[in-house]
Amino acid sequence: MPEERPLKILICLLYYVPHRTGYTIHVQHVAEALAARGHEVAVLCARHSPDLPRDETVRGVRIVRLWAPIHMSRGMLMPAYPLALFQFMRRYDLIFTNTPMLETALVGLVAQITGKSVVSTHHGDLMLPPARRSDAATGRHEPRYSIPDVPVLQIHGEACPSAYRLQPRLR
Repeated sequence: MPEERPLKILICLLYYVPHRTGYTIHVQHVAEALAARGHEVAVLCARHSPDLPRDETVRGVRIVRLWAPIHMSRGMLMPAYPLALFQFMRRYDLIFTNTPMLETALVGLVAQITGKSVVSTHHGDLMLPPARRSDAATGRHEPRYSIPDVPVLQIHGEACPSAYRLQPRLR
């Protein structure tokens, strides 16, 4: 049996610690757990405060924060993101993107160009379409989507606890 080598995992998201939300805390826990298992983990995110260092390593996770001069609501635009993403993606085995993030489509495009696999987790409310009138009339309230208990990502036989696939439910 071939010896398993540690993976090089690039995590893409907009905010990262010390910005504290459930979203960032969750990603921090996943990143640090992967690093503790011996994987090389880097986070590519926005430098949401000028007081933060551009590049640092915290608990085994390299954090690279990019200049984000344009703020739109909770989003930020990072002019250097396309080039930085391409350069990082060429060196990493797996890309773990976390949405919402304006650059999500770009992550998918660069992944196609570089031939990398992407795992994506959406952090937020799932807004499903309203039930059809016939469903409401009959009193049936079946969900249109279900989240199966089948993990999408396994790293050396251990499931990543947050990576679940949303599948349409067939009627």
